[in-house]
Amino acid sequence: MESNVLLDLEMNSKISDFGMDRCFVGNEMDANASGEWLHVPEYATNGIFSVKSDVITTNQYIIDGETVVSSSGTFEMGFFSPKGSSKRYIGIWYKQILPVQTVVRVANREKPLTNTSLFVLKVTKTGILALLNDKNEIIWSTNASRSVQNPVALLLDSGDLVIKDANDET
Repeated sequence: MESNVLLDLEMNSKISDFGMDRCFVGNEMDANASGEWLHVPEYATNGIFSVKSDVITTNQYIIDGETVVSSSGTFEMGFFSPKGSSKRYIGIWYKQILPVQTVVRVANREKPLTNTSLFVLKVTKTGILALLNDKNEIIWSTNASRSVQNPVALLLDSGDLVIKDANDET
């Protein structure tokens, strides 16, 4: 099985498993790709990759096996299963503490998943972090306390996940 990884200048991985069977050429937008190229929509539409791996924009989503990592590399967010369980959850855990995964936050504690191949985690245009099924129905979501123009989810070095305006520096 092949795996594709986009690296930054310091050789840190930024995007993995593009799912494409060939490269796009020039301004070509309608190439026949066997995989889902929606994993990299910013690149496919703008030709620009985000250099941040701690952010989820409204044009991105996370599937099982993909994660978001805080800028310091301390925390990681994605799908996980507690030891001895086949149920899947969205969580945040310490990235560097091994051999045991130390989970510090669990999102869908009341609605565990059994088949994560049918689910995506994304930020909606209204600024809500939502877990959607294959019919685009919300299975779990956050509560928004304020609306923002250009929402992104940011995994902080404290282990907190915040929804903020992409243009807001704070």
